[in-house]
Amino acid sequence: MPDRPISSRSLSMFDVILCMALAQRIHGTDDAIRAVAHRCRDKVQAALRPQIAALMRTPDARAVLAKILEQIN
Repeated sequence: MPDRPISSRSLSMFDVILCMALAQRIHGTDDAIRAVAHRCRDKVQAALRPQIAALMRTPDARAVLAKILEQIN
């Protein structure tokens, strides 16, 4: 079976934030959040990729994610 995405639709920033929040909730580590960001980076629109890449390089991904989630509320 070929390794193709199920959908050709790209992810929105909200989709990526939701995935990272779930990784935080399940695993609770910065590495898990960065891994999710890494997997999602190529699935978002090109304009959003620098923001995802910046999150992958941050040393404290949990704190950055907490700030993002505060702004959503």
